[in-house]
Amino acid sequence: MIHDGDRFLAVGKGGKVGLSADGEAWAFHDSGTTAWLKHITHDGAQYVAVGTRGTIVPSATGTQRTERETPTTSGLESVAFGIGRFVAAGIKGTIMHSVDGVRWLKAKSGTKEWLNDVIFGGGMFVAVGTNGTLLTSADGKAWVRRSSGTEGTLGSVAFGDQRFIIAARAGLILESGRLAAPPVPPMLSVTLANGSQPRLII
Repeated sequence: MIHDGDRFLAVGKGGKVGLSADGEAWAFHDSGTTAWLKHITHDGAQYVAVGTRGTIVPSATGTQRTERETPTTSGLESVAFGIGRFVAAGIKGTIMHSVDGVRWLKAKSGTKEWLNDVIFGGGMFVAVGTNGTLLTSADGKAWVRRSSGTEGTLGSVAFGDQRFIIAARAGLILESGRLAAPPVPPMLSVTLANGSQPRLII
């Protein structure tokens, strides 16, 4: 489930999409697929839902959707958006990426583990999964495996207050530590001898 600033959107079995303005009254729509939709995200202009059998369904409105062909039949568990790119992750280490939500390419994740969740935050994508699998990527295309310090299943990941929080089995919570804020570029101020500001000519 997500909130796009105006309404809640939820996806689920049978390709159903639910919309609600207040979280109490819901209207349900067919998405154009019968696949079990596992997750949904949006980039401000369109929504993308993912699910079983490699299903990816983009939509400009959240209700009118067209299922797209993808280069995988592996189930997709989660989808995220960042730096102008959608990234979807799922079983058998599957990771897909797309700049428009319509045309998708496979990325090499370097693992066959089941990836449960993917998120964008702090300028990077992070994916988590079974056997302590923790992957990071700066662009959604090239991925690096990191040590999570556990062999337990990592179920979900969130980002806030400049840190990643990962929920694992048996009540285990992992924290990345606070990430450094991006540096603020210095401001250049120049005043000419006559008090006027210089003119930049390109």
